[in-house]
Amino acid sequence: AIGVIVCNNNPGERVFTMGGDPQQAIPAVMVSYEDCQILKAEIANGLTVTIKISAVKVQDSDLDNGIIAHEYGHGISNRLTGGASMPNCLTNQEQMGEGWSDFFALLLQMKPGDLETDANGIGTYASWQNATGGGIRPFPYTTDMGVNPFTYNDIDGVSIPHGVGSVWCTMLWDMTWNLIERHGFQPDVYNITGGNGIAMQLVMEGMKLQPCSPGFVDGRDAILAADTLLFGGANSCEIWRAFARRGLGVDALQGSTNDVTDGTESYVTPVSCQCTDQNVTYSGVSIPNGTEDRANTTISIDNSTIQSGDNVSLTAGQEISVQPTFELVNPATLLLDIRPCDDSVLPGSIMPDQEKMVRILKSNTSTNFIRSK
Repeated sequence: AIGVIVCNNNPGERVFTMGGDPQQAIPAVMVSYEDCQILKAEIANGLTVTIKISAVKVQDSDLDNGIIAHEYGHGISNRLTGGASMPNCLTNQEQMGEGWSDFFALLLQMKPGDLETDANGIGTYASWQNATGGGIRPFPYTTDMGVNPFTYNDIDGVSIPHGVGSVWCTMLWDMTWNLIERHGFQPDVYNITGGNGIAMQLVMEGMKLQPCSPGFVDGRDAILAADTLLFGGANSCEIWRAFARRGLGVDALQGSTNDVTDGTESYVTPVSCQCTDQNVTYSGVSIPNGTEDRANTTISIDNSTIQSGDNVSLTAGQEISVQPTFELVNPATLLLDIRPCDDSVLPGSIMPDQEKMVRILKSNTSTNFIRSK
């Protein structure tokens, strides 16, 4: 025989894959009982059938690094979530297993020169796509919300579990780039001092801390707890800004972790992470005003003494003078930083060492301070 058609003799049953013995060279295929009745009737009528099967080129997913890392990641998340005695903690609707696996795949394939706005697909090789293709997820991973607009509300309407996981990984990817902007990128995956290495540590430790059957808020809080344990909470604002940007801010509610339709979004960050970007000058040259969220002030590096006034107290390692053009209520603290508060105002910008971004907590500013237009 050159081939065998096996008929399922039980009506209504599904067919199953034939073969598996490499010693057998005769191809076999199973068909359903219903289809087989049609074939038998035609054979009895003397029908001659010629079947031609065209060669189908299939990209082997075993050669797709992202898929291999993704599948290995399932072993990690299932092993760590809920503790050693709870191996089945990721079966609820809002669980993020697919997202952690995508995150591992993305992080382990990062290279020097990558940009946060780059589009990164999952399964692009196996799907015959370029590396920047959409892959097998609704959107490629990027911090560009024009390309990947996912927010927390989107888990109600995407597939379970892969679509839900892809929303979670989108948040983790934003967090990773916030950490890279602060701590830099380290191409050696064994050197965990860079922002990418810190992101890996936070996600890994967070899985150990979160409860069985977690939801998005549980996962976010576990990462924040991991940052407190590992780094004394030094990265909390980077974490909060990433999650709040995608709708998982302070006031977000996850509801039941077995229901993806009952969550509530929030774009609010903690007061300790809220700030107003300031115009910074040195040598008397002002940086142009930005948006309505930017207040006018003048910060000058004088390298001699620290001067303060108008209820402003300074905590900094730099010697600067301050001339505020707005009123502050209560003694406000200005924290020197090299990153803008609002990345959409100055995307990806890092100021020179001579220029320092001054962060003023919004809770300490009066309602009548001057805004630039």
